[in-house]
Amino acid sequence: PSSNRPKPSPSSYSRLASRSVWSSASAAATAELATMHSAVAAQIKPDTTPNPKLDPASKCRAVDASRPSPPRAGFDALLEPWLLKRLMAVVVLQALQQFSGINAVVYYTPQTLKDAGIPRLLSRTGLSADASALAATCLAYAPRLPAMLLTMKLIDALGRRTLLLLFLPAMGIAHLGLAAALASMGQASGVGPALAAVASICGYGIAFSLSLGPVPSILTSELFPMRARAAAMSLSLAAQFVCNTAVGAGFPILRSRLGAPGVFVGFAAVCALAWAFTLFWVPETKGISLEGLAGEEEGPVG
Repeated sequence: PSSNRPKPSPSSYSRLASRSVWSSASAAATAELATMHSAVAAQIKPDTTPNPKLDPASKCRAVDASRPSPPRAGFDALLEPWLLKRLMAVVVLQALQQFSGINAVVYYTPQTLKDAGIPRLLSRTGLSADASALAATCLAYAPRLPAMLLTMKLIDALGRRTLLLLFLPAMGIAHLGLAAALASMGQASGVGPALAAVASICGYGIAFSLSLGPVPSILTSELFPMRARAAAMSLSLAAQFVCNTAVGAGFPILRSRLGAPGVFVGFAAVCALAWAFTLFWVPETKGISLEGLAGEEEGPVG
């Protein structure tokens, strides 16, 4: 039967050989491409850096990083050197305001006037000693109201620092006059010491209302930016109330140990100290806008 099979023709052998060669070449090319792809893939490292243009989270982080950090506020802001310097100025002014003797005068005016001989001055009115002292107190403080109204005009016309430099000496002179009136009670006769005491207390009240009374609080409200103003005002007023309490409680003790004239001479010395402090430390704020005064840099009144 094998003899009956047809013999393949030469062309069949040729086609078969061509197919075998093509299959071998194709397999070799495929293997070559796979090797090249593996080599190239091993050399190329994928870029894992997020693209802000495509990644919203990365874009938000980039925007936040570009923003400046917010400035400090409250008590923390007062630790900045230029604000700390201003805070020291207003706190010391508030302390000097109280140690200049304002509340020793206000709280104890009736007793001081009694010691100066006011009952003798008003003896013909039929008033008792206490009533005479109270009447003289009202008389001595009456000019303070128009003085306060005048301050509203002068505070911008002359300036805060100028008012302090003008009227602090007047406060000291008034204290010295009151001390002299009290010291002369044992030697002088008549109503001279009483009149001098009333005039001294009146002059002291007017000078205080024009200078050391309103200026410290005005400066505190002007010298600080909004982020630190409330904290500065609280510390400034705290210093004022602490010193107020110390003067009010300590005046009777000092008067009993040093005598009233000696205490008022000490108050005059504090007025001189306040004048020197104003001259060398307190800035003038006249003619400067609130924006300029409370600027975020040291500025002209640093």
